[in-house]
Amino acid sequence: MKRIYTIIISLAVLTPTTSFDMLTGTAGFLTGVRGLMNPLMYIFFGLAVLYFFWGMGQFILQAGDPKAVEEGKSKMIWGVVALFVMFSIFGIISFIGSATGISPNSGASGAPCTLGSQTDVTGPCTGD
Repeated sequence: MKRIYTIIISLAVLTPTTSFDMLTGTAGFLTGVRGLMNPLMYIFFGLAVLYFFWGMGQFILQAGDPKAVEEGKSKMIWGVVALFVMFSIFGIISFIGSATGISPNSGASGAPCTLGSQTDVTGPCTGD
């Protein structure tokens, strides 16, 4: 039963994105995925920073308890690891976008859309 729910939820999330791909092509699909992922990325960055500071607070405020100090160290380490992984993924995505000729930040601040050697100078990308 859990498998059926997982499939239904996955299809509900992915169907609008794939439908958007059929209408506007690969660049539109990537723009749509970016639109879905950007808010989540900021939320995860914020949670990782909060987790790090929670561990730091635990490390400092409960300095007399060795078990709490170890838990605080562990939380700080995992918070830093999570931030490193997220920054690395962000860099890899930017590299892939620039290597394929699709600007990952096209349309931001009124910048023209770019796809390979074609540039739309009439305005920002649609879907932003």
